[in-house]
Amino acid sequence: MVAVAGIVTPVLAGTLLLLVAQLTPAGIIAGRSADDTGRVIPSPSSTESQQSEPERPLLVYKLAVDDARANLAAFNDDGEIVYIKDGQAFSTTRGELLAGVHVTGIGLSNDGEVVYSDDTSVTSTTRGVLVQTPSGSPSISPTTGEVAYLSRVGDGNVFTTAQGQVESFDRAEGYRVGAGDVNDAGEVVFELRLLPNNNTQIYSTTRGFITSLDVNALQPSINNNGEVVWSGHDAFGRQQIYSSTRGQLTFFDSSDSFWTADLPDINNQGTVVFRGYLNGVVSGLFTISPPLTVDSTGDGSDNDAGDRICDDGTGKCTLRAAIEEANALPQADIIAFNISGAGPHTIQPASALPTITDPVVIDGYTQPGASPNTNGSGLGS
Repeated sequence: MVAVAGIVTPVLAGTLLLLVAQLTPAGIIAGRSADDTGRVIPSPSSTESQQSEPERPLLVYKLAVDDARANLAAFNDDGEIVYIKDGQAFSTTRGELLAGVHVTGIGLSNDGEVVYSDDTSVTSTTRGVLVQTPSGSPSISPTTGEVAYLSRVGDGNVFTTAQGQVESFDRAEGYRVGAGDVNDAGEVVFELRLLPNNNTQIYSTTRGFITSLDVNALQPSINNNGEVVWSGHDAFGRQQIYSSTRGQLTFFDSSDSFWTADLPDINNQGTVVFRGYLNGVVSGLFTISPPLTVDSTGDGSDNDAGDRICDDGTGKCTLRAAIEEANALPQADIIAFNISGAGPHTIQPASALPTITDPVVIDGYTQPGASPNTNGSGLGS
């Protein structure tokens, strides 16, 4: 038997672990419907489902900043989001920042250092002025403090405070360089377009082009795992969020009343913050998170709840550890399953599992080989 949020659910025969359900502090919401804080990415509309569309990863998105004026967000591993609203800087944990300073670009490190531009310079909240020439689009690596920025002088290339000019692209030859980002390894990614091409590509200083020329890719962000996210158009002309390792991350269509998503930033846990539009009007800032994947039938507790790494101390992720991790994280989460070996797999906790205190989806159908129970009610498994 498996106890979840005070409700006892039998483990079914075969490889199905748990019925798909959305759990909130108030209890279980059956199926894949939405609540106010988190939801499973829905199926495509009936019209668009007839067309070819990529397989959808299991992800949950959550409204993180409910303000249509929120823009240009940056995100760290503690879940803090800083953003610009009407030219002013704000934080989801610290409120208004930099009172009286007009901000055009912003970045955030794991220790809370904020870097910002006003188109004439780049400044740090802890180190003062870093760049004294016209510059924009600053970003900062998670822990090393290296700052990337776009120069407004000369050919308009990307520089960092540690490397100087990272690449040289001649504007006279038709190159147009755009916003970028840097990780702790010093890898820099940025927008690059060569006229007369209409599309912009994402370029890496260590890997070259990450996106193809047939995709218009904008606003890249990179984490320490080397995962890059950007915004670009899907096959239906909608602006979506993409990942270099996970593919398309958002699938907003007419059934969602969403038309576009852009301006992404990614932290080291793989959670992405982005700006979402509702019927063509900015609705706010959203986060989208990868699942916590249970790969063990054990019952160990999480080694460090809140670091977004489900680990019982042996390198395994148990259901108990996944719930503890989900409870400790600030955004909605998914718990998925990938237990190796032939089923059925039975999880038998030695004591009651933790009470669900934060929105989470537990999806047993993610276990390889899982299938619904076709027996009628009361007929067993």
